[in-house]
Amino acid sequence: MRNRKQRLAIDTVLNLVYDAQMAKSRENTLTCLLLDVKDVFDHVMLKQLIKILIKQKILINLIN
Repeated sequence: MRNRKQRLAIDTVLNLVYDAQMAKSRENTLTCLLLDVKDVFDHVMLKQLIKILIKQKILINLIN
């Protein structure tokens, strides 16, 4: 049985694939920024990062 993190990662990838397919069918451009900051920084102010992403109009379902 998969653990919760694996399941969330799979769901996130499936959402990205769906968004890419929708953009292609609508002849739109899809831009994807992937950040893996878990081990890069000792301390990430998660709430502050989320506020910044929302301010930049990043869709809330892309913020994980």
